[in-house]
Amino acid sequence: MPIIWCAVLGLGPMEEPRSLIEWHWEDEFSTAERDKVEDWLNSVTGAVESTLGVYPFTVHFYIHRRKGSSEPVPWASTRRQYVQGVDFHIDPSFSLQAFLDDWTAPHEISHLSIPYLGQEQSWFAEGYASFMQYQVMQKLGICSEQEVGEIYAEKIERVRPYYDRLQCPESLRAGTGTQLCIGEVQATSCRSTSVSRRSMAWSLPTLLQDTSFVVA
Repeated sequence: MPIIWCAVLGLGPMEEPRSLIEWHWEDEFSTAERDKVEDWLNSVTGAVESTLGVYPFTVHFYIHRRKGSSEPVPWASTRRQYVQGVDFHIDPSFSLQAFLDDWTAPHEISHLSIPYLGQEQSWFAEGYASFMQYQVMQKLGICSEQEVGEIYAEKIERVRPYYDRLQCPESLRAGTGTQLCIGEVQATSCRSTSVSRRSMAWSLPTLLQDTSFVVA
């Protein structure tokens, strides 16, 4: 991401990502649109690397055009079989700042840092990526440490009624079990509310006991 963009957006200087990225433009995009998308995803990938490390494989980004959306990234999903990558369905009419404020890229790119676990273990994969997206957004300067802590605490409180209603063993309610009981919550952004498309697991017993828990 060029230093001038960092200055305009109020972010600190960021290094170009060290992971190898392969771009797949699935629809027609102008040169300016491609530059904006590359600035966005290079910036997020660099923040993911600073948080989780450099990926030891080529990361594939598949970019699809979606017109007339109410948000910059109305849909995204990972590819985990033959390649490691993400399909982003985007509305390029949004500003670069709007893309950076959106949580989708931090969430999806974080997914790639752990192996594909299958549908039965999706509770862990989604909970992990949902947690890490805010760590990455903090690294980008989109969220402060205090805002991230408040978001985690709010999500835990929101899911607590689901957790309490589930018929879980008493050991899980007490935080001594090894499984999780899962509730459905929505994703939010530090700068705007983003009604979202995923179920996320935020009912980890240890998190329920310590709502200030944040990965360093």
